[in-house]
Amino acid sequence: MTQTAIPETLADSAAPDLRDASWDQIRELFMLTPNSIHLNTGTIGAMPYEVLDTMDQVTRAWTGGLMDVYPPGMYTEHRANIARSYGVDQDEIVITHNATEGVARIINGLDLHEGDEVVTTTHECYSVLSNFNLVRNRHGITVKTITLPSGYDVRAEEIVELFEQAIGPRTKVLAFAGVTLFTGTMMPIRALCELAQRHGLITVIDGALLPGMLDCDMRALGADFISCSGSKFQCGPLGTGLLYVRNKVVPEYNPLPLPTLWPIISTWYPMQGSPPPRSHTAIESDNIGDYLQSAGSASIARGAGLAKACEIFDRIGRKRIERRAIELADHGRRLIAEHFGEQAMYSPARTPGCGRRWSRSTPSATSATRGTSRRSTSS
Repeated sequence: MTQTAIPETLADSAAPDLRDASWDQIRELFMLTPNSIHLNTGTIGAMPYEVLDTMDQVTRAWTGGLMDVYPPGMYTEHRANIARSYGVDQDEIVITHNATEGVARIINGLDLHEGDEVVTTTHECYSVLSNFNLVRNRHGITVKTITLPSGYDVRAEEIVELFEQAIGPRTKVLAFAGVTLFTGTMMPIRALCELAQRHGLITVIDGALLPGMLDCDMRALGADFISCSGSKFQCGPLGTGLLYVRNKVVPEYNPLPLPTLWPIISTWYPMQGSPPPRSHTAIESDNIGDYLQSAGSASIARGAGLAKACEIFDRIGRKRIERRAIELADHGRRLIAEHFGEQAMYSPARTPGCGRRWSRSTPSATSATRGTSRRSTSS
């Protein structure tokens, strides 16, 4: 049982480039009945036919050959392919079951102690707030929530200022959604990560709604942790997610030391002794993704299906998809504002009104000067 990859016969060596395909042609890739209009991709996305075919083929191939069932080995190739889609490396990506699992494992794995403070918002998903409350009840941390503004004229600067005002001497973590659950506001992710870096803070992002809709370079965002869904806008199999864990120090994006993370639920963590000290450079010293990926036996089809979904979106062009999503959102907001008035809107007038710097942008000039880190670092 040493085989860890999909057999070569299942590899798609001649996948068509879809960058010039019309949106009608792209729609035909998905398993939606022709008369369906699906408007709830924020809860669950439709799978492309290729994803279902890949899962079926991989399941049948595994059943016939009984390949490895234990991560991280069985997911290594899939993680590498997914990582390339998001501008990071294989050691920084974990295939999870959903965004909730990823964020729960991060929140409960942070090295937080009594009196440490987390700053978050009242607009967070239940999985974020409930897990921070669990840590509060267990370890005595403080959770400070700020109320985000809503409305047609919300600006990124307002949001950043609210977070800055909430940061205190005991603050250790900034936690926020990339796109908010209740109003669909795109948060100024890069600006908030830069704010956190100036104060030496850890950043935890609920990125459930980011992948698939937006062209995210996760390293360039400057965050420490981003937990995402694989089955929403990324249109992967139900029961898939992806977790980004910063595992190297790339100063132009985040010069702070890597935060201590205890990889709870791991069968790869050493049974004796400690893993190597975490890296202080742009080269990893250890594969923390392997520690998190290894949690007992798992379905290889999940990883293969998610990797295929990411590949399809790469073939369409992620910047093209993002541009289309923003155009449709802007058009919808204009129609609502014209019919019901701007006061009826809960989200900003323009999707990128909270800043395009969350995406594949060049580092800002402010990234060269940072505050002293308040985080603990691994020994």
